[in-house]
Order: sequence, then structure tokens, then C-alpha cells
Amino acid sequence: MDCLQLASGNSAPGDRLVCQGQALLRNWTAGVMASPLLAVGVLLGTLIALLILWRLGRSIITRQREQYAAKKRAEALLRASISTEQYQQLLSRGYLEIPSRLYPGYLYRIPRGQQRVQIYETNQTVTIPYARKLAELCIVPCDPVPDADMVLAHKLMIEADEQTYLSIANRIG
Repeated sequence: MDCLQLASGNSAPGDRLVCQGQALLRNWTAGVMASPLLAVGVLLGTLIALLILWRLGRSIITRQREQYAAKKRAEALLRASISTEQYQQLLSRGYLEIPSRLYPGYLYRIPRGQQRVQIYETNQTVTIPYARKLAELCIVPCDPVPDADMVLAHKLMIEADEQTYLSIANRIG
């Protein structure tokens, strides 16, 4: 439909919007053509915006690749650092159990995800063995690390110096 026919009144309401849009585009194009400097500015602005978006996309993809590679390295280190039984327990139950060296009958459950380590009191000598949760320990790294690195860090800290580990951790419950 032509905008001249629109003026005669024989048109649908949607046609009026199309005509107004065409008029705005014509006015804007005429303004840009009248000022070549404005046209160059619009073109450069568009190119700069596209360049910024391209670089941002590249940096996001690069960061995701680095995080994926870090997770794979952490998982390989964890797998090489613990026994096959411990790794199977971690896969099947979602946590790794480490017995306490300071407190007989106590054990630590180190979860797979970034959750709190739990302390359990166990008794295997009675007719019905039990495990009772005593508390949770909260230790948070300063920088983000893969889950496998956190599991290994908790395990090594507990086994190397349990007393210091307990003094550093925030005890909950």
C-alpha cells in the first residue's frame, strides 16, 4: 500500500504504522546523507560495538575452556592421589570417609561438591553399628577451585595435621 493511498483514508490501521516507519527511515537516511561525518560516526560506532562483542565472546569461551581443563586436571590428580576403593566410594556415595587419628571412632565425610565436611561418631562394637552426625566443618577457599581439588585438599589437611584443620574450620552444630 502506498502512503499516498493512506492519506485518502482507504487503509487498515497496520498500514499506517508501516507508512510512519518508512517516513522515519527516509528522514533518518536523508539526515545521514546530508552529514557524511555523521554517517562515518554511525559506521565506526557499529564496528566498535561489533569488535567489543567479538572480544567479549572470545574471552568467555577462553575462560570456559580453561575452567574445563582445570576440572580435568583436578580430577586426574584426585584419582592418582587416593586409593581405588576411596575413589569408588566417592563416585557411588558422593563423599569420601577419612577416619580421625586424634579421636578414635570419629570419621570425616568429605563431600564431592563444595559443601561442608561432616564429623560422625561411629561405634562398630555394639550389636547394631551406628553413625551419629556431630557437626559440620566449614572451610572456604579464597579463590574458586574445582570440586576434586577441594576433596583432595580436605583429605590432605585432615591426614597431615588434623588439629590445625579443626582449629581453622568453623564448626557448625
